[in-house]
Amino acid sequence: MTYRNPFAAAADRYTEGRPYHHARTLRRALAGEKPRVALDVACGTGLSTRGLAELGIAAVGVDVVPAMVARARADTALPYAVAAAEALPLAAGTVDLITVASGVHWFDQRRFAAEAARVLRPGGALLLYEHAGATLPEPAFLDWMRGTYLRRFPSPPRGALAADFPTAGGFAPVRTDRWPDQVPMTRAQLVAYLATQSNVAGEPPDRVRAWFDAELARFFVGGEAQAVSFRASYLLLRRGAAESGRAAAAAAGAAARER
Repeated sequence: MTYRNPFAAAADRYTEGRPYHHARTLRRALAGEKPRVALDVACGTGLSTRGLAELGIAAVGVDVVPAMVARARADTALPYAVAAAEALPLAAGTVDLITVASGVHWFDQRRFAAEAARVLRPGGALLLYEHAGATLPEPAFLDWMRGTYLRRFPSPPRGALAADFPTAGGFAPVRTDRWPDQVPMTRAQLVAYLATQSNVAGEPPDRVRAWFDAELARFFVGGEAQAVSFRASYLLLRRGAAESGRAAAAAAGAAARER
């Protein structure tokens, strides 16, 4: 099932509000990998594609929303195309790596898994990574998040996150990790980030920013930046690993029967 991102057209808000963590997250997740060509799916405004390029990987970004692709082209000067995750505009076996940054929960995941397996070369990797859940160190912030923010603006329907991605289509997990990622942010920067969340997609931008700004004032006394903690994680899968494992098991079974 595909879930519609109700906030997908807000390219300017994404550019202004999303922190740039992508290169350091990719460096951690791709340790030991040597991809030459990558496809960045659901690239948004191009932050994730830029991260791949900074690691020396030839990357192309795709997103289903034309406004996102237009902003990505203007901001990064990297190659992009408008396309859905379930219908990738590449020939079979053409890339070493496919990445998805905080977007897989909007896909029809089984259809995407089949497309990813088609586009990847044998032995290629699929990397799904997340960066969400901005939290301040003060315990009262979580109380505000759960008791005020999420009650007023509930999360829209969405699919599973990366950790629960179906390993169909010939994929098998290689490794996974999760860690807190600390990002220094001012009150204005945290307001801008929260204004990019799909929870507030239907709200007038100025009104929702003013609400966030007033609500967060109690947590930023003095006006200094604070260390905002994001939940960072990744799941790295390999195309063909499942088949290799089954083949090895079958060979071992046949050898045992011959003894």
